[in-house]
Amino acid sequence: MGDAAEDAGKKAEKAANGGFTVMKGVLSNLASQALTRVADGLKTFASEMLDAAASSQALASQMEQTFGDHLDEANGRIRKVANQTGILEERLQSTATQIYAFARSNGATIPEAMDLMESALTAAADSAAYYDKSLEESAETLQSFLKGNYANDAALGVSATEFTRNAKAAELFGKKYNDLTEMQKQQTLLKMVTDSQKAAGAMGQAAREADGWENVQGNLNQAWKNFQAEVGKPVLKNLVPIVTNLTAKLREMVSNIDWEAFGKRV
Repeated sequence: MGDAAEDAGKKAEKAANGGFTVMKGVLSNLASQALTRVADGLKTFASEMLDAAASSQALASQMEQTFGDHLDEANGRIRKVANQTGILEERLQSTATQIYAFARSNGATIPEAMDLMESALTAAADSAAYYDKSLEESAETLQSFLKGNYANDAALGVSATEFTRNAKAAELFGKKYNDLTEMQKQQTLLKMVTDSQKAAGAMGQAAREADGWENVQGNLNQAWKNFQAEVGKPVLKNLVPIVTNLTAKLREMVSNIDWEAFGKRV
C-alpha cells in the first residue's frame, strides 16, 4: 500500500507539472493572439481615420464650391431638418449638396433650390422612417425620382403615371407636365411625394421615430466617422506633403534611370 501511494504521488506530481506547462503554452498563445488583434485593429483604425479625414475635407470643399456665398444659409437649412428629424447634420450634407446642385443646374433660382433641398431632405427622412429603410437609401431613391426615373415611384409610395403627373402640374402651374421647365418638373414630382406622405400619414414620421433603432444606429456610425475624421485631420495634413515629396522623388528616380542599359544588364 505504501509503494502504491508513493507511485500515485509521483504520477500526480508529473501530471501537475505537465498541466502547468500546457497552461503556460495556452496563456502564451492567448497573449500572442491578443497582441496581433490589437495591432490589426490599430492598422484598421489608422486607415479608416485617414479615409474619414479625407472624405470630410472633400465634402467640406464640395459644399463651399456648390453653395458659395450662401453656405451659411445652406447649413442653417440642413440644421433645421436635422433638428426636426433627429438626424445628425453630417448625414444630410452630401444629399443636400447634390439636390441643390441638380436644381441649380436645371435653372432654379437660389431660393427655389434652397426650398427644394430642404423639402427633399425632410421627405427623404420621413420616407426612410416610414418604410424602415436607411436615410441614404431613401435619399438616393428620391433623387433618382426627381431626375425623372418614374420607376422609383412605388418605393416612395407614389403613383407617377402620365395622368397623375399632368394633374399635379396643372394644379401647381396650370400646364401639362411635359410643358414645364426642368425645375418645375422637380417641384411637381416632389409635391407628389409630400402629398402622398401626408395622405398616408408618413409626413413627420422621421420626427416621431427619432429614437428608433435605424436612426440611432445611423447617428452612432456617423458620430464615429466624425471622431475618426477629427483625429485624422492633423495626421493627414502632415502626411500629404510627405507623400507628395515621395511621389516626386520616385518620378525623378524613374526619369534618371537608363532603362536600356538596365535591361541589357538584366
